[in-house]
Amino acid sequence: MYDRTSRECSVNGLDPALRSALAGHMELEALGTLRGEEVCCQTLSVRRGRPGLLSRVLKSADPDREHRTTAVLTEHHLIVARSGEGGATTVLSAPLRGMGFDDISQTLSAHGEAGVSLRARWSGRPVAGSYFVALGDDQAGRAFRDALTKAVAKAKQR
Repeated sequence: MYDRTSRECSVNGLDPALRSALAGHMELEALGTLRGEEVCCQTLSVRRGRPGLLSRVLKSADPDREHRTTAVLTEHHLIVARSGEGGATTVLSAPLRGMGFDDISQTLSAHGEAGVSLRARWSGRPVAGSYFVALGDDQAGRAFRDALTKAVAKAKQR
């Protein structure tokens, strides 16, 4: 379980290393370039306590006590970057047209986990899979979720 706080942000105002990671991913995946007008949301997730015993034994627990998720919504894609305490940043993207919302999102919300679980064909993956995008249960998190929902619906109409 995490405490999450989201903030609306500008792509141009992101940390230079993060912006570079996003731009590099977009170039690698031929998604165009960042123009600065994209919808952007950054979420800080802080783990509430220690991971459970089973996840510690299996070493499946998140090693970072806190991490930052940056979600960037372009006209045709969602790009998500996750940066942990160790400084490593992982970037994924998926086309909005083939994206769906997993039923687990409502279950997670009922247990105090804010965010959205999305099913899509994520970059670098041969088949569709789910990915949880952390968002705060605050104005910025809800606004981004609403913008994403509308963008996916619009993309499916094209």
